[in-house]
Amino acid sequence: MNPTKGGGVASIIARYSAEKDFGRMRGPAKVITAKWTPKLGSSNEHLGMITLDDDFLLRFPILQSIDDIPCGTTVLWGIADDLHKCTAITLPCPPAGSAQSQTEQLFSLQVSVNRLLIGHQHITDPTCDFVTELSFTPWPNKDLHVQRLYDFIQPTADIVDIKFSQRCAPNRQLFASALSAYFMPEHKPLFVIPVGSLGPTITAWIGGNEASGRDFANYGRIMFALRFDSPRDLTTAVDEALQFCTLLSFVAHQYICPTDLRVRVKGDNGPPYELHHYGLPNAVAQPDTWVRNTLVLPDQQPDLFRKLVQQWYATNDQFLPSRYLYRQTLQKPFFYSAERFFTIFRALEAHINMAGYQLLTSTELQAAESAFRKSLASTPHLESLISKLRSTNTQSPKHVLKQELPKVLATANITPTFNTDQFVDRIYDRRNKTAHGGSHFQEPSPDALMNDTLLLTTLYVLIESRELGLYAQEVFLKLRAAVGYSQLPLTISAQAATE
Repeated sequence: MNPTKGGGVASIIARYSAEKDFGRMRGPAKVITAKWTPKLGSSNEHLGMITLDDDFLLRFPILQSIDDIPCGTTVLWGIADDLHKCTAITLPCPPAGSAQSQTEQLFSLQVSVNRLLIGHQHITDPTCDFVTELSFTPWPNKDLHVQRLYDFIQPTADIVDIKFSQRCAPNRQLFASALSAYFMPEHKPLFVIPVGSLGPTITAWIGGNEASGRDFANYGRIMFALRFDSPRDLTTAVDEALQFCTLLSFVAHQYICPTDLRVRVKGDNGPPYELHHYGLPNAVAQPDTWVRNTLVLPDQQPDLFRKLVQQWYATNDQFLPSRYLYRQTLQKPFFYSAERFFTIFRALEAHINMAGYQLLTSTELQAAESAFRKSLASTPHLESLISKLRSTNTQSPKHVLKQELPKVLATANITPTFNTDQFVDRIYDRRNKTAHGGSHFQEPSPDALMNDTLLLTTLYVLIESRELGLYAQEVFLKLRAAVGYSQLPLTISAQAATE
């Protein structure tokens, strides 16, 4: 599916049927049976089956020789039963195992697959820079958009075929009540966001492929495509998708993953290739939504979302590691542990603004360095000492947070109803004990751990929102709608509450 111009496919055939939405339940894992070869173009082919499940194994039940799939092989090419071409990137193949019989010796093998590409051609060298565009459906999806695919369809122009139930009266045979419909709508992107040398060009559109009758009129998903100025290798392209899902996770307060991946190949104007990647889930809906109040809806607020994306990429050099940490804390939103506390603490600590909290001014620091060089000229580790002096020329993070915490809350017109200094002392003490462990470490009560974790999360979200140019008070009001957050000892000032 291609939402951009010049992609080779002007439209897609979208199918609505009476089948269940694949995001609501996970059916049996798909099995691909193909004839595989370790050398492209060779007639030495071997029957193997790959199951698209969590194990992601390619199994060869019968090999005639232990050398049919040489030990150490990392790329296999196959032709599936439906004649699609498969390119599998694997861990180094182990030696084939054997099973003795009275008449012959047969070998079997199973190989761990990292990535699988399925398309109309084999990828000759899947390790090179060949990806020009990667598209995907973020999942969970429903809190990232409000528009429906139905909003974009012109029934009189786009319908190819439509079917109704036999019991549906002629005067009730409307598009929204169809049992199934086949149509070819033109997909125009919701927006195009260039970020220059900082990342790919990002487009989005509302799409979908299946829905049942009652959900027909309301169905749709938001999908994204990352277009690269110069081709990327497969690992880099997937990393870009994971980075972008980290931003989507922040705006939706959910752990979001890319699913239904498709890639476009350099010099290939045909349809995109399916990409199956180990460790990335198939579209399985999360049982709970954490907030249901997305900070910025891409389809409803495209201009604000564009600014948010550009600012996010502009600050990734400094903050991307901590953004990954925050996304990690969203995996189990209703589970509170010392590990989650420590993770959100590390994310917050990386966002604390240490500017203005130097122990020595630049002039004083230069004078100190000169004094050290003069009086300790013969010291063997002098440069290491001076380097440490420069890197630690700030007050302690605990002191800085005590000063910054009230400022962060003030940006959202929030008044804390607790002693902020005692809170900072408590979380740093817990952070140190969590990091170092030992017999002195004692788990706090569940309520205390939950409240402190949620307070840290609130502070992180407010600081990150300020970094990205979002209105802090509006962000806090949406965050407070989440389970547990309404009970935190934070109140909106009376003046702000009446505005």
